[in-house]
Amino acid sequence: MAKYLRFLVLVVTSLCVTAFGDKDILLRLGDTEKNVKELRQENAALKKENRDMHQLIARLSAKIDKISNLATEEAIEDTSASTNGRYQIHSNVNSKRLLSSSLPDYLAFAASLNTTIPHVAAHQLIKYNDIITNEGNGYDATQGIFIAPARGLYLISVTLWESMNDLQRIGLDLVLNGKKVISIFADGAGTNDSAMTQTLPLVLKQGDRVWVRTHDKYAGFTLYGSAEWNMNSFSGVLLTYI
Repeated sequence: MAKYLRFLVLVVTSLCVTAFGDKDILLRLGDTEKNVKELRQENAALKKENRDMHQLIARLSAKIDKISNLATEEAIEDTSASTNGRYQIHSNVNSKRLLSSSLPDYLAFAASLNTTIPHVAAHQLIKYNDIITNEGNGYDATQGIFIAPARGLYLISVTLWESMNDLQRIGLDLVLNGKKVISIFADGAGTNDSAMTQTLPLVLKQGDRVWVRTHDKYAGFTLYGSAEWNMNSFSGVLLTYI
């Protein structure tokens, strides 16, 4: 009998431990689910806060850039006034242009044709290959093209000469970015040498290209060149930055 009672006690104790153990596990699972839910909510809140912070930083950065640009413009104007024009501000209705102090003080070129070109083609580019001066390196003798190093008012000149001994007529065009600006003509078929010069001011932007070509009506004629006399020439000088 005593053995039976001890067996019942052991069975009951085991059942109680199992029952309470399962209950404890269920309680812990419930707490874990609650914690996970809270963590998810906190994570969502942090993500929203992070997005808000990024947007705020972007707005602040834009304001800082705007303030910095305004401060830079004011500093440039102050520097321009205090250095007596070393930095030049040129204003128009819509914008202000700062000319860098790194630009050369002088821009000028002059080149002549030192070899005769027989039987020129229509619109043949003339490469004035004998450089007389090239301050600022704007003229490229290998191409025969002047490339404006900076925006400014330039004085451009072309001189055309033909000898009466050649009995030739010739015409040239001054070209800006592929568009004819002016034409000049010389007639060596008479009893005297013939020459003509065209000089005009041009407003050029940085990178504008200026060159001389033959007039299309004078294909097949000869353009006289001489290393001694430099009679046919192409030249230009910057009058002022703008």
